[in-house]
Amino acid sequence: MSERWPPECVVLAAELRSLRERTGLSLAALADRTTAGKSSWHRYLTGTQLPPRDVVVELCVLAGEPPGRALALWELAETARSRRDARPRVEPTDTPGKRPDGSGGSEDGGNPDPDPPVGA
Repeated sequence: MSERWPPECVVLAAELRSLRERTGLSLAALADRTTAGKSSWHRYLTGTQLPPRDVVVELCVLAGEPPGRALALWELAETARSRRDARPRVEPTDTPGKRPDGSGGSEDGGNPDPDPPVGA
């Protein structure tokens, strides 16, 4: 992943790994006992993808833990990820005063007069 995940997502992934350790299950066994596949579990446990809420609950049940803490961490991670994804991405321009279509603008980067005077 090119962008760094929010810290809340990193904390959730650590909690999921801890829960998995308590189950004593391999990734394949987790996949057999839950609605997520082996490769999905790998992404969730390494923090490269946020798991669905239901999958977090499934892991808690397998670990014999109440889901409250893990779900609170999931909510924080989901909110942080949504905020990050909602931020507009600003693309830098190569040349000040140039429009995206490559046409020039005025010296100060503003728009030139779009309509020249009639009869000029």
